[in-house]
Amino acid sequence: MHGATQEDRLREALRTFPRVRLARLPTPLEEAPRLSARLGGPRILLKREDLAGVGTGGSKYRILEFTLARASQERADILVAGGLAQSNHPQQVAAAAARLGLPVILVLGGPEPFVWQGNVLLEHLCGADVRWLPGADLDGVRRHQEAVVEELRTRGRRPAIVTLTRQVYVLSVLAYANFALELAEQLEEAGETADAVYVGSGGGTYAGMLLGALALGRPFRVVGLTPTGSAASRSRYIAELVREALTLLGLDLVFTGKEVDVSDAYLGEGHGLPTKASVDAIRLMASTEGIFLDPVYTGKAMAGLVDHAQSGRLVGKTVVFVHTGGIPALFAYNAVFAPGSLRPDAPQEALP
Repeated sequence: MHGATQEDRLREALRTFPRVRLARLPTPLEEAPRLSARLGGPRILLKREDLAGVGTGGSKYRILEFTLARASQERADILVAGGLAQSNHPQQVAAAAARLGLPVILVLGGPEPFVWQGNVLLEHLCGADVRWLPGADLDGVRRHQEAVVEELRTRGRRPAIVTLTRQVYVLSVLAYANFALELAEQLEEAGETADAVYVGSGGGTYAGMLLGALALGRPFRVVGLTPTGSAASRSRYIAELVREALTLLGLDLVFTGKEVDVSDAYLGEGHGLPTKASVDAIRLMASTEGIFLDPVYTGKAMAGLVDHAQSGRLVGKTVVFVHTGGIPALFAYNAVFAPGSLRPDAPQEALP
C-alpha cells in the first residue's frame, strides 16, 4: 500500500482475518454528565461494550468474532472454554455457542464457593456443560481444558479451545485494535477529542487498544487498571502480545514497551476480590447514571478513574471509560452490596 498511513495498513491487515459477526457495532459512546459533576470533572464519556449484543453484552464478543471464526475454519463441532467461576469470557462463549448452534463445555475454577448465580447461572441457561474444579487457578483450568479436548478427540469429535490460549490472547489484540479505530471514528464524527481511555485490563484488551492508538498516532493515552497480577508482570506480558500481534499483522510500528501504562494500585487482594473503593465506585456509577459495573473488572477500573479525578490528575481533561461488561457477576456478589439497614427487623426510621 504505497503512501498508506499506519492506520490504513492496520485496517487492511485486520480485514484479512475471518470474523463471525456477533456484536452490534459500533457500541454506543455516551456522556456521563452526573458522574462528571459528582467528581467535579473530568468530562467522562462511556464506551458501552456492555451493549455489544448477545446475552448481556460484554467486551469478549469482539474477541469471539475472531476466535469462533478460527474454530469454524477448523470445522469444530464443539467448543471448550474455561475461566474462574464468575469470569465473563466463559459466559459469553456459552451465549455465542447457543447463537451459533454449537455445544460447549465450560471448565470453571476459583477459590470462591460454587453457586448457581451470576455468570454461572447464565451459562447453565444457555445449555453449557458446566464443570467445576474447586480451588483451581487459571493454570489448572487451562490444563483441564486440554485434557477435555484430548478426551473429546478420542471420541471422534472436533473440539476447539476458545479461551486461555496464546492464540486467543493474540487474536484479542486484533479485536481491540479494531476497537481503537472504531472509537477514533466516533470521536471524530462527534467533533470530540479524548485525553485518555481508561479500561479494566492487563492483557489482550489493553494491548489491542494500545496497538490501535499507536497506529492512529496516539490521539489518546490508554490507561489500564489491571484486574489480576502485578503492574510489572502485566506490562511485560502486554508488550509481548503487542509485538506478536504486530508481527502477525505485518506492521512495522515503532513500539518500545515503554508506552504501556498499567497500574495495579486498585487491584486489592487479587482477582475477583472486591475492594472498598470498587464497591464505592459501583454505587457511584449506579446512583448517578443508572449504569451497573461489576466487582471484578469495571468496578476496580472506575475506582482508579475516581481516584485520579479526585487527586487532580484529570483537571480539564476528557476521558473515555470503557465499560467492558460483566454485569451478571454483580448478582454473585450480592452479600457485598446488600444494605444491612434493610433487615426484616430493622427499625422503621433506618429505612430511606
